[in-house]
Amino acid sequence: MQHQVRYFFPFNFSLSKKQELENYYERLQSLSLQSLTQSIGREDLVSKPLPTNPIWTREKFNVDPRFNDHVGQILNGRDKNQETAFFGFNALKISADARHIINGGSPGSPGKGLRCELSNAAKVRLAKKSIAAPYESEQWPVSIQDAWILHINTGVGILLLDINYSEPDKSKKNQVETFEAIAELNYRLHRNRDNKQLATLVWPESNCSVKGLRQIAHALLPWLDEGLISKFGNWQSIFTYTSIQCDESMDDEQIKQQCFRIARHYTDAYLPNSVRVENDYYQPFDNICHYHSLEGVASIIAAPPEQSTALDNFLTTAIARAYQPITAIAYSEYLFLQQMSQGANLSVDMRDPSDQDFEQLRKYRTKLYNFRLNNRFSHLSGITQHNEFYNHLKDRLGIAALLNDISTDVAEIESFIADHIAEKNQRSLGNIKLMGSMFAALVLLADLSGISIMDALFDNSIPPTAKIIFWSLVIGIPIIFFGLSRWLKDKLD
Repeated sequence: MQHQVRYFFPFNFSLSKKQELENYYERLQSLSLQSLTQSIGREDLVSKPLPTNPIWTREKFNVDPRFNDHVGQILNGRDKNQETAFFGFNALKISADARHIINGGSPGSPGKGLRCELSNAAKVRLAKKSIAAPYESEQWPVSIQDAWILHINTGVGILLLDINYSEPDKSKKNQVETFEAIAELNYRLHRNRDNKQLATLVWPESNCSVKGLRQIAHALLPWLDEGLISKFGNWQSIFTYTSIQCDESMDDEQIKQQCFRIARHYTDAYLPNSVRVENDYYQPFDNICHYHSLEGVASIIAAPPEQSTALDNFLTTAIARAYQPITAIAYSEYLFLQQMSQGANLSVDMRDPSDQDFEQLRKYRTKLYNFRLNNRFSHLSGITQHNEFYNHLKDRLGIAALLNDISTDVAEIESFIADHIAEKNQRSLGNIKLMGSMFAALVLLADLSGISIMDALFDNSIPPTAKIIFWSLVIGIPIIFFGLSRWLKDKLD
């Protein structure tokens, strides 16, 4: 049995602070191995000289060549028009030396990985299945196989940690090879809220430890929650994509039950209701099953009934290049739309909106326009299974319903803004009419009296009484018009 678990640590970043964002991206690429050892608590390495190599390097996030070109542009950023608009950053991949340090080794040496101890309840459940940890300490192996950072043009970022429950060497020594143990480890590690339930990971060759995957993620992305970038949901529960390739065939009921439990982080104490969850499965072939949920995705590839080599590299080909990138795209869409749909996302007084409120509403509208234009596909790929997987996952995440609700909100906002502009124009037009009427009255006064303002000022032949009457009318007419306009405004309001 082979497996890989991808943990999605999502964050958002401000698109309005373009220069600060570019500075952050440059700083990210200059993070040193020394800072990593300090952040994760590798005290055994802190005092040792380390290479000056950076933690992150720009590298293309590989996708299936049959994908629409736009998919790669979303995940890897576009270089064009960056001076006028933000189209994402290039993907960043963790360096081999940084990966070795996290796995308990040192630059050039992979180490023996980390160890995780399960809860007592989990130990009891596994003991009933005669499943035991590979070490006398009752700990289980955890190793970082890879890590990526994606910055998508919607302001959504994702730190991807690829985990294998084995030691990090090429032979993958002591690899976990049961569904039950993988499910228990997923459950233990996906909970990343900073409390007593957070799993402690230890390095067996030293007395050092780290507070779950959360501390590792913070070490790899150290500027979280400083204003420019911030975590989604405080990482209380991490979305996962677990892919498992079996050496033996499985019947339909087995493959579906395991997909259900692993995707939703359940143990074998939970039996799926076949009627209620049937729509959550996407099963293009009898021996390949995908399960989609808000908690995560699981793909199980059982061995075909007849011996075949066609699926031998399914995890490193179809999963790595197609289904994992599709999941990253769909999950980023869900995060973006979920954030937009939250009422607390904006603070606008719709009863008496200010100019700043209208500016917020316009930016909200523009964000949706950007998403609809630059982040949606009629077809993601030229392969049927890729498009079906993508559409099924979007359906399970509720993306269409979120987009429909937000589109309705934006339509109402557009109507509200249009009404405000029309009302403002109407008031301006009313003021122009008022000013025109007032000047017309003053011109009529000059015509009827035969006295102009210049005459009233400098012609001493005009009787004083006439001047007093003239000036009283000149001053009084604007006051009357102003008072009348205020009265009408109060009446209409």
